[in-house]
Amino acid sequence: MKKNYVLFALMFSTIISLKYSSGPASQVGQGYTGAPGESGTLCSSCHSGGAFGTPITALEITDGGGGTVTDYVPGDTYQVSLTATAESGTPFGYGFQLTVLDGADADVAVFSNPSSNAKISTAANIAGGRTYAEHNGTSATNTFTFEWIAPSGGTGDLTFYYNVNLVNANGGISGDSGGSGFSTAMTESIPTVTVVGQLDVNNAYILPSIDGTVNQVLTTDGNGVVSWMDATTSFVGDSPTNHDQNRSSVKPIYSNDSKNEIDILKNEVKLLKSEIEALKLLIDKLTKG
Repeated sequence: MKKNYVLFALMFSTIISLKYSSGPASQVGQGYTGAPGESGTLCSSCHSGGAFGTPITALEITDGGGGTVTDYVPGDTYQVSLTATAESGTPFGYGFQLTVLDGADADVAVFSNPSSNAKISTAANIAGGRTYAEHNGTSATNTFTFEWIAPSGGTGDLTFYYNVNLVNANGGISGDSGGSGFSTAMTESIPTVTVVGQLDVNNAYILPSIDGTVNQVLTTDGNGVVSWMDATTSFVGDSPTNHDQNRSSVKPIYSNDSKNEIDILKNEVKLLKSEIEALKLLIDKLTKG
């Protein structure tokens, strides 16, 4: 009888292990990260007794430039990397599960492009069908990566909930080391100004969406449209009427830098020369007429 009991226990352990080997969210619709709304079961609830000690985790979230961040810009895409390490010994393989929730415990886990040892799953048995990144079978490597798209502005602070397993691949859950749940908070970064394309300031000024070139200045046409123009641009060849109109409507935006002031004065001299030439032509035309 005792022999049968041990055999049954081994078979049950093997079934449970296989049941979760490709990720609990995809296989049984559950999450075991310790996040609110889960069943309360953790990886350490089943995977225990191993010689690997307490699992050590390292969650790194990086931006497009590769810099590690602790806050997020709404709508930006980030690279997420989770590494599981044994306190002692060398596990045969590794597993993990991770999700992201906002302050109201709503799912903001928009994941994509998982590494070959990871996948994106939906935990159907959690209200709302929560999204998880999790292992795609027992992984020989201890690092899992994927991309995450931050939610829209005004979502507020977020929390990454995750857990890991260190397994010995004995066909069951005994002799493994499971995590008791980990979390990392992220705050929302609210930039002073973030613009894609033209910037409309209070329906009064429309700034250009491109950079100017060296020695150019921003000018307005008098109607709120701002553009780049060479600091030394003149209007030689304009008629006196058009020239006066251009001169009154184009207002250079410049600093107090001495060089810029000299350039502006040079521009004024050229404008005056243009006016004198135009007046000479008009006088000459009148006298000959």
